[in-house]
Amino acid sequence: LFPQTTWIVCIRDPFRAIESLRNTFQPDADVERWLRVWLDLVRWAQTDDRVLTWRIDAIPVDFDARLASTSRLLQHCDLNHTPETIEFVRRWPVVHKVRPNDQRKFQFTKEDCRRWIERIPELTQYLPQYCQSREENHLPS
Repeated sequence: LFPQTTWIVCIRDPFRAIESLRNTFQPDADVERWLRVWLDLVRWAQTDDRVLTWRIDAIPVDFDARLASTSRLLQHCDLNHTPETIEFVRRWPVVHKVRPNDQRKFQFTKEDCRRWIERIPELTQYLPQYCQSREENHLPS
């Protein structure tokens, strides 16, 4: 339908994304449904060279690294930084968090994550790519 369209897909650790969803917007969100939607998204994102995936939860703290990361996003759309976007990157060092972790009512334990991975084994194909550390990717050592 839109052959010239480029896509930027912001991908986050699915378990952290569902925690955020349940703690902020949709307390009764169906975990299995959202894990399967996440899988659909990452599978689709890998099938088209017009798609750039960007880990929203892995934005570098260092300004120069953040600037390089956001430059990649802009270049994907044939754009360059402007003074306004550079200032935005300078002032935006982390992803917005509505509530501190200790104020969140819904959190996955390591055991919860392990059970969901056993229930949906295809997650193991993508978690290492979208979760940087073994601790984050929820996979056994």
